[in-house]
Amino acid sequence: MPRSGTTLVEQILAGHSDVYAGGELSFLADAVTAHGTRAQHTYPEAACKWTQKTLQNIAKSYLKAIAELNVDAPRLTDKMPSNFLYLGAIRAVFPNAAIIHCARNPVDTCLGNYRQMFTVGQHFSYDQDDLVRYYNAYQGLMDHWRALFGDDILDVHYEGLVQAPKQQAQKIVAHCGLDWQDACVNVKGSARAVYTVSATQVRDGIHAQFLERWRKYEAHIQPLLDGLG
Repeated sequence: MPRSGTTLVEQILAGHSDVYAGGELSFLADAVTAHGTRAQHTYPEAACKWTQKTLQNIAKSYLKAIAELNVDAPRLTDKMPSNFLYLGAIRAVFPNAAIIHCARNPVDTCLGNYRQMFTVGQHFSYDQDDLVRYYNAYQGLMDHWRALFGDDILDVHYEGLVQAPKQQAQKIVAHCGLDWQDACVNVKGSARAVYTVSATQVRDGIHAQFLERWRKYEAHIQPLLDGLG
C-alpha cells in the first residue's frame, strides 16, 4: 500500500553502493499489459494462457525500459506499490527478484492515504469505506502470495523498522543477497533525489514520531476503525 514505508525501505537499499533507486516504475504493469493480455482476456485471467515466449517478451519489455534509465549499478529497486498485484508474474518472469512487502499499522496506512492528495489519483483513497474495501482485498491477495511463495517474500513492518533501524535494515539488505554497508542507515545524509510524497519526511532520517498517528484523528475516522477492526 502507499504510505506504508516504501520510500524509507528504498532509501535504505539505495544507500548500498550496488543499488540504484528506481522509484515507482510503471514498467511491469506496462509490460504485462502489452504482452500478457489477449482478446477478451486481461490480467490476471490471461496469465493461464502465458507461454515461455510470453514471459520472455514481458522480461524484454521491462528490461528495455530499465535500460533507458541509464542505471549505473548492478541492482535496481522498483517500489511501485501496485506491484503487489503482480507478484505471481514477477516470480514467473524474474524468479531471482528479491520481493519486499512493506506493511504498517492498517489504520495509519489508510489514514495516510486518505489525508494525502496524490498527484496521480489513487482512486480508492478518497472515501473511508472504499479504503477499507481496498485494504482488505489487498490483505487477502497478500495472504494468497505468502501461501504460494512463503519466505521468498520479506515482510518489513514500518513500526519495527523505525524502532530498530539497523537490525531491520540488515535483514532487508541480506534478503537482497547483498553485503552490509553502514551507509544503508544513513538516510538523512543521503543526497539522492526522492520523487514521492514522502520526500520531505525521509529527509528527516529514521524516527518513530509517526507511530499511531491515527489517534490524533480518531474522532473523524470511525468508518476506518470499524471496517479495519
